[in-house]
Amino acid sequence: VFLILAPLALAQSPTLTSAVPGVAVQGAGQLQMTLVGTNFRPGAIVVISPVLQSLNQSTGKVQATDIVILSNTLVNANTLTARINVGTIAELGLRAIDVLNADGTSTAGQSATGLFGTSQPFHVFPSNSIAAPLTVTNLALLTPRNGTVATQDEQLYAEAILTGSGTGTVIGQWIWDDTVFEEFTVEIKGGTSATFTTKQSLPTTVIGAHQLQLRMTAPNKLAAVPITIVVNPDGLSRERLIYPEISRSFDYITAPSFLWAPVPGATKYQVGFSTTPYNSGITEWFDVVDNRWDMPKDDWEKLPTGSFYWTVRAIDSNGIARQPLPLRPISRNIEGGLRALNARPARTTAGHTLLQWKPIQTNGYYFVTISSDFAGENILRQYMTTDATLDLRAVDGKLQTGETYYYQIDAISPDGLMLSSGPVESFVAVAGPGMQTSVQTKRATLLASLGRAASLPSLADLASEISAQTPSPGSTTNLLQPAISVTFSTQVNPSDVSMMVDDVDITTLAQVSATKVSFTPPLALAGGDHNINLSVGTDATAWKFTVLAPPTPAAVAAATSNTAAPTVQTGTDAEAPTTPVASGMPKGANVAAAHKETAKAKKDQRPTLQGQLGASTQWVSGSNPPDTNVISASERMIYEKGPWHIEANGSGLLNSVLNPPEQRTSHGEFNDYVFQLGYKKLPWNTSFRFGIISPVLYTG
Repeated sequence: VFLILAPLALAQSPTLTSAVPGVAVQGAGQLQMTLVGTNFRPGAIVVISPVLQSLNQSTGKVQATDIVILSNTLVNANTLTARINVGTIAELGLRAIDVLNADGTSTAGQSATGLFGTSQPFHVFPSNSIAAPLTVTNLALLTPRNGTVATQDEQLYAEAILTGSGTGTVIGQWIWDDTVFEEFTVEIKGGTSATFTTKQSLPTTVIGAHQLQLRMTAPNKLAAVPITIVVNPDGLSRERLIYPEISRSFDYITAPSFLWAPVPGATKYQVGFSTTPYNSGITEWFDVVDNRWDMPKDDWEKLPTGSFYWTVRAIDSNGIARQPLPLRPISRNIEGGLRALNARPARTTAGHTLLQWKPIQTNGYYFVTISSDFAGENILRQYMTTDATLDLRAVDGKLQTGETYYYQIDAISPDGLMLSSGPVESFVAVAGPGMQTSVQTKRATLLASLGRAASLPSLADLASEISAQTPSPGSTTNLLQPAISVTFSTQVNPSDVSMMVDDVDITTLAQVSATKVSFTPPLALAGGDHNINLSVGTDATAWKFTVLAPPTPAAVAAATSNTAAPTVQTGTDAEAPTTPVASGMPKGANVAAAHKETAKAKKDQRPTLQGQLGASTQWVSGSNPPDTNVISASERMIYEKGPWHIEANGSGLLNSVLNPPEQRTSHGEFNDYVFQLGYKKLPWNTSFRFGIISPVLYTG
C-alpha cells in the first residue's frame, strides 16, 4: 500500500510562469495562446476565469462562459498551447489564466494551505479601444465580385474592407493567380473599419479565368475567400452613365432626368456636379435610391449656367462609396436661351424676314428648321449658321402673306453634337419683296392646271456663267472636309447668292463675293454622295460629288459606344468627346428631328439588350492540374413603356472541371447581378429590385 500511495502524495502542482497574449478585445477569434510553466501533464487544459478583483480569487477550475476554449495542445511538460474565441459582448476587466491537470491540480492558489498560486493575468478590452492590441477580425472584397466579367486591358481596381481592434498598421497582399502583384498597408485606429483599394489596375491583359485573393500577413494571418474573374477580348461596361448624353444642353428652368445602369450590390447612388473636369470639384452629392433621377427644379436652378459636369457613384450597404464614373459634360442654358427675341420677326434693310433669338453659346452652330406646320413635317428650308440671327431672303418668296409659319432652333457643338433644342416658335408672314400674295398663289395654281409653269429657274443660264467649280460634278474625293467653291465669269449681286449642301442652307457660313462663293465644311462629311445647290436670284444650278470615307477609329468607337467602357480624357476625370452627330456635317432633317427622338426615348424606350458570351478552356497534359472550362456571360437590358420600366444588369460564369472524370463538376457563380421592375404614375410609384447586396462585416 505504501508503494502505491507514495507517488500520489508526491505529485506536484503545475506552475505557470507566462501566458501570452495576456490581452484580447471583444470579438477576437481564433486567438492563439502559448503558456509556459512546469508540471504540465497529459490531459491538461487552459482555464480562463470570469472577471475577478484579484488573481488570488482564482480557483483554476471555473471557466468563463463568454470566452470559449476551442482547443488545448500539450507540447511538453513545460509548454501548452490553446486557441480561444472571445465573445463580442465579453465582460471587460481582469481575469485569471490557469492550467488544470487531469488529476485536479492547478496553477491557482491553494486555499487549504494558504499559499498563493501562479495564475497569470488576462485582460479584455473593448474592440474600439485605442489601447487594445491590433487584431484584424474580418475582411471582405467589395469589388470586383465573384463571377465578374471584365474587358481585356480594362482599368479594373479592387476594393476591400477590413475590421479589427486596437490601433496600428495592417500589412497584407493582393494575390492574382497565386502571385503577389501588390502589397499594401492600412492604418486602423481604435478598432474602426477601413476601406482600401489597389493602387494599380488589376492585370487584365491575359484572356481567360483568373483568381483574386486578399491576404493579411501582420499583425495576424487572415485570408479572404478567393474570387474568380473572367477577362474577355471585348466586354460590356456594366457601370455606365446613360442619359443625358455627352455635351447635352438643357433649358434654364426645366430640370433634366438622369439615368444610369443599375449597379449590382449598390443600396443607393449619389449624383455629383463639378464645374471642372475633376472629381475634386464636386462639393455636394445628391442621394438617389433608384438608378434614375428626376432632378428637383430647386436643385437645378442652383447650378451655374453654361457647361459643367455630372457623374454618379454607387454606395454599398456598409456606407462605402465606390469610385465615381467618368464625369460627363452637360450644360444649362441661360434664361430664355434659343427663344425668339421678338414676338414678331424684324425686317432687314432690304425688307426680308429676320429671325432673332437669344444665343446660348459663343462657339458652335445653330440649326434652324422652317416649316409650314407645328410638327415640323412640311419643311420649307433648313439653315446652319453661327449667328443668332437669320435672314430668310431665300425662303421669303415661298411664304404666303397672312399665313402662320413655324421654326425651331437646335444648338450644335463645335464637334457636331446636338446640344439643345429651343421651343417651337411661330410668325405670321407679312408682305415683303418677293413674297407671294393670295392672288399670285391662285394664278400659279391656274397656270399649273393648264400645264404651264408659273416660273422656271434658268439652269442653263447660271451654269454658263460659272467658269470653275470644286469639287467638279461627278468627281470623287478622299477629303472629309473638301473645299467647295464656285467662280463666276461675270459679277453677281452677293445678296442674291444662296448655297445649300445636302439640303441645308449654309450661305451664312460661306465666303460670298461678286465673283466667287467658297465654303469649307466645318465638320467632316460622311462617306457617300453629297448634293450642292447654288442659286443666284431666280437662277439655280446643282451638282453632286462623292466622298470616300473609310471607317475611322473614332467612328468604330462610336459604333460600339453603347457597350464599350467610355474613354477618359488624358489628365482629367471626364469622358473623352464622342464622334459628332451623323459622323460629320448635319444632313437635312436628321438634326432637326434629333430632339424629338430624345423626347420620345425618354417616354418609350425600345427593348435594348446588350450582352456577351465567352468561353475559356484549358487543356493540360498529365493529370495535374485538371482540364477546365469557364463559360462567362455579361448582360445589360433596359426597356421602358409608359410608366413601366424593366432593367437587368450583371455578369457571371460557370466553372467546370472536365477531366479527370472523378473530379468532373460544374459550379455557377452568377451572383454579380441585379434585376428591377418599376411602375411610376404620379402621385405614386412602386418598384421591385432583386440582386446581391454588398457584404457587411459581422464579428462574433
